[in-house]
Amino acid sequence: NSEIQLSGIDTSTDIAEGDIQYLMATCHSVTPESMKSKEHTIDKELFRVAEWDMVEGEDGNLKVYSGKLDNLGEFKISFLRRFPFHSDKRTQSVVAEIEHENRVAYYINGMPQRVIECCKPKTVPPFTLQRIQAFTKQGYIVTAMAYKNLKEDKGRHKDLKDLQKDLVFLGLLVFGDTLADGAKEVI
Repeated sequence: NSEIQLSGIDTSTDIAEGDIQYLMATCHSVTPESMKSKEHTIDKELFRVAEWDMVEGEDGNLKVYSGKLDNLGEFKISFLRRFPFHSDKRTQSVVAEIEHENRVAYYINGMPQRVIECCKPKTVPPFTLQRIQAFTKQGYIVTAMAYKNLKEDKGRHKDLKDLQKDLVFLGLLVFGDTLADGAKEVI
């Protein structure tokens, strides 16, 4: 049983409320095929919590839709580039076109210290690193989220290093896995 808690989000900033949902709907390794498998992963849990649907578009790009597929025209996001999880960088990211807002954004999530390094310092709330340490000492898995809007070339030809500069910190995702009933006895 997984539980997701959003933490560290300063709602007094100009963060677009939808960007947290958009990150959860796009910044993962989930594909329509992987959703059919019974394997439990953090990525699948993120996508499930975001409550979006995924299809492969006519252009071959993945697209996500809010709600059920009968609301196709309302909220649609296309994946332009995906940067899968990399064990050295400990992050994954995506360039996504938020079609209903007519903008393109870069989203990243992963190891908090690595994501925070990429953020504008003024966007990271005070004591964020202390909160991360407190959560991890309690056994939680913590990832950080950040984004930025892209103007030039929709990010298609930008180097990953360039995309990962001057990001806006969105917050922390805190995951807690509880033991299944009877697990203590088995252990």
